[in-house]
Amino acid sequence: MASLHNQITCFLCFVIVGLALTTPGCGLFSSKDDTIGHVVDAGNSRRSEMVTPTGKFSDYRVFREVGSDVVVFEHKMKPGLQLDKARANSDQFKADLVSSLNDSDSRSVLDAGVTFAYSYIDSSGETVCRHAITKDDF
Repeated sequence: MASLHNQITCFLCFVIVGLALTTPGCGLFSSKDDTIGHVVDAGNSRRSEMVTPTGKFSDYRVFREVGSDVVVFEHKMKPGLQLDKARANSDQFKADLVSSLNDSDSRSVLDAGVTFAYSYIDSSGETVCRHAITKDDF
């Protein structure tokens, strides 16, 4: 499980820092919609790193939840691989996700009113856990 957490943490840091470095204009982003669009684009551009023959995920996608300011990072596990439901739904699992986002770029996105939701789905399509992270989690 620690390996999966480390892989996700490194990926999240890369996405958020990449957004800050590649976004032109004054401030981190010019609007919340721009912020969300950049997070979604950056997340999806990293799909090939998350879905590999030797990796844990059969699918990975990032999208904006319809009608909201929520960006969903959806991870679907490969057949035969399971996420420990008790651990995945624990406060510690969420705390680890929050900790991985405790940098100025991530905080700027969250402070803009964007929510990050991390969803983990087993190979049958059942949601194992979903954690929403907002600026209030810091």
